[in-house]
Amino acid sequence: TKLYSRPDNVWCSEGLAPLVVRCDVDSYLQPPFTDHFPIITIVELPQERVVPTPSFNFRKADWAEFTLDLTENVIAMPEPRPLGTSEEIQDAAAALTQALQESIRATIALNKPCPHSRRWWSPELDILRREVNQMSRVVFRNRAVPLHHSHAEHRQLSNAY
Repeated sequence: TKLYSRPDNVWCSEGLAPLVVRCDVDSYLQPPFTDHFPIITIVELPQERVVPTPSFNFRKADWAEFTLDLTENVIAMPEPRPLGTSEEIQDAAAALTQALQESIRATIALNKPCPHSRRWWSPELDILRREVNQMSRVVFRNRAVPLHHSHAEHRQLSNAY
């Protein structure tokens, strides 16, 4: 038709209106065989960053040193005796928890995680990934031989990974 239509079909709530940075028609992005132009809307939404809390790195703990320190803390606790009341049980549990926490703070290093780190990743997965990549290269070299043993090995390694 060679007639251009420019509908103003942009809706925004009152709460969102102050966050709109740009709302404009972009004629360069006109789809083929259409008589309308796309409306480009840029909204600036506030995004709060989550600061990862430091935790204890139990994977790299020196367990012999931890056991020694915990033994010293448990020896410093009151002598074991029959617990008759609920308050005595609570006090004994609090003393044991305190001994554990003191030993953890004294012997286990803090872990300061990066916000982009994969906390589920482990050194074992690193080794498995390397093995799968090596086997993938062997499989690629033998791609013309479908019954080659490397295909089955690659499948097993991939499943384990």
